[in-house]
Amino acid sequence: MLSERLQAIADLIEYGETMADIGTDHGFLPVFLIKTGKCPYAIATDISSNSLKKAENLIDAEDVLNDCSARVGDGLDPIEEGEVDDIVIAGMGGILMTEIISADISKSRSFKKFILQPRSKIHYLRKWIRDNGFTIKQESIVKEGERFCEIL
Repeated sequence: MLSERLQAIADLIEYGETMADIGTDHGFLPVFLIKTGKCPYAIATDISSNSLKKAENLIDAEDVLNDCSARVGDGLDPIEEGEVDDIVIAGMGGILMTEIISADISKSRSFKKFILQPRSKIHYLRKWIRDNGFTIKQESIVKEGERFCEIL
């Protein structure tokens, strides 16, 4: 069972799409998407090997080792160009998200879509998206605890 915020993100991924969760932490989203049959393959990444260990443990416990890869790395570095359909970046600041996407803009443009859920600097992220030729096709707001989370 996902939180309402993660469920709203999962709902934006179409059946049969592959995905990478950048900064996955526990790996809840990619494991859920595989277990429900929505994604045939997912990648869980985190810059911290300690955080990624939590995802690796969940991947092993849920027996999805063949369908979910766990990789340590910064931003999109652990993902090959066009390797997955969708990139999820959730729970980070908007400035960091723009840094991740712009680090290799050619690679970033090789993915079908980004699903972004910034915790701060949303106006900065929106401006960057517009100024760099990306388009926001859908947005929603979900309440999580006392916070309202925007999902682009």
